[in-house]
Amino acid sequence: MNKTERFSPTDPLAGLFRRRSSVTLGGVPDGLEGRILARLAEAEGTILFVARDARRLATAETGLGFFAPAIPTLTCPAWDSLPYDRVSPNAEVSAKRMSTLHALLQPHQGPRVIFTTANAVIQRVP
Repeated sequence: MNKTERFSPTDPLAGLFRRRSSVTLGGVPDGLEGRILARLAEAEGTILFVARDARRLATAETGLGFFAPAIPTLTCPAWDSLPYDRVSPNAEVSAKRMSTLHALLQPHQGPRVIFTTANAVIQRVP
């Protein structure tokens, strides 16, 4: 994708790339999220994608991998247990969350997409 394609005045998304504030998109058809995320990340740098649930997160992450496999991604999944459950969270979920938090503390330049779910956003980070 070249710069003229990305900022074409006939592109209905061109206005999104000229804004310097947050962008909220809703009602995007399944499969198109990856293309939009790729273009936003290339234009803006780091993008946070909050999915409704883990299934939609996986769909968007797969779509981004198809349209822009070179863009690095981070995933912060929701805990798989309630705060006062007698069962500990899954070790894989804990490791993924800690890995993502560690990566966010490291300096980064260029495009990057952070994937998470609505449940993960509202959960406390210890």
